[in-house]
Amino acid sequence: MRELFLTEEMIVTNFHLVFGENCPFFGKILYLYMSRGFDRCKITFVRFLQCLYPFMNNEERNSHNKIAFQMLDIDKDNDLNILNLVHLHKNMEPDSRIGNEIFSLIEYYINNTLTKKSSGNQSTNVGINYDAFSKIIKKCAIIDEIREVIFGCALVGANMNQGDLVVAHSSCFKKDPLFKFEKGHIFDTIYETIEEDVSMGQRGF
Repeated sequence: MRELFLTEEMIVTNFHLVFGENCPFFGKILYLYMSRGFDRCKITFVRFLQCLYPFMNNEERNSHNKIAFQMLDIDKDNDLNILNLVHLHKNMEPDSRIGNEIFSLIEYYINNTLTKKSSGNQSTNVGINYDAFSKIIKKCAIIDEIREVIFGCALVGANMNQGDLVVAHSSCFKKDPLFKFEKGHIFDTIYETIEEDVSMGQRGF
């Protein structure tokens, strides 16, 4: 029987065919999550399901946001540092749902880390951990994106949380007028201090 597998090139090249929008950087993120951070791995069908099928488990909805956090934590140090966040922001559409969420994380980082450094109150926390992430991003857009695009399934009926809305799918990577990014000036603060935060992750992430 022929072995079924995915490579990084396959995922990145065909990303737009699956998700409807071209975001090769998230394709790389998806690959690195499934490959446990290793290059030149073949992602088997079993490994693919091990990584992504948990999004389909409605009884474990509380773990969905943690999986999304682990995907975005490219250097696997359990923190989203400023280099992680800047890479994410630069390589995602800023006027999108996921771009809006990433900028919310950057604003939190500036207000709770960079501002404290500049005022002389050195913070021991150099990044955003999962607890902070889940307070800022209640439910990451990646969750429904993968549920709906990969598995063709949205939360409905008894599986919905109170306040959830059933809407036609619109890619979280797509430019959306609801999420107009107008705060580019805020990055002046980041680039003045970014040298202090160095990521030791693979590929310079």
